[in-house]
Amino acid sequence: MNPGNTTVVSKSVPWCMFNPHQILSSGAWYWRFRSVSKSGENMAWSPTYSFTITDDIPRFVTPSFEVV
Repeated sequence: MNPGNTTVVSKSVPWCMFNPHQILSSGAWYWRFRSVSKSGENMAWSPTYSFTITDDIPRFVTPSFEVV
């Protein structure tokens, strides 16, 4: 969730990585995740983690996987 109370949701991916491919606004951000077993069972949610984007951090947008 970002400072504007918007939730960004990722579809399932086969690796432990998520890239929003957008500039994140300044403020506190929170995230959590869960794994899905090979049989499709949703596992428990992780604890909630956080990080802060400050105005002095360089900002850029990475290209989508389709572009790369």
